[in-house]
Amino acid sequence: MKLVAAFICIVLMCVNINVIAVEVDTSLVENIPLSLKKELSLKMHFPQEASDKQIEGVVTTCFVITPEGKMRINCINGHPLLTEYVKLRMESMTMKSEYSQVNKPMIVRFRFENQSY
Repeated sequence: MKLVAAFICIVLMCVNINVIAVEVDTSLVENIPLSLKKELSLKMHFPQEASDKQIEGVVTTCFVITPEGKMRINCINGHPLLTEYVKLRMESMTMKSEYSQVNKPMIVRFRFENQSY
């Protein structure tokens, strides 16, 4: 039962971020502070190697922010090159620990689209 409740909580706290244009789908982000969405958007860029190889796609991550402000990734899915980039970037970030979502599971979808093709 706890697993089902956790999954529902994760689904309700979902964000879409397009890398390059960096658009956030506001219909899915009611429970995530605007400052957190902005911080993630500003710190995520299109990886040069993916751009060179014309790789695009969506990376979905489920994570929590620890009380220390670090992101602990619980699952990640997408193209291997993009997922490795997102994982390294997110794990190197230190977020503001005053977010009310500390230790609450969240999902973020990063959409990597290279508009220069």
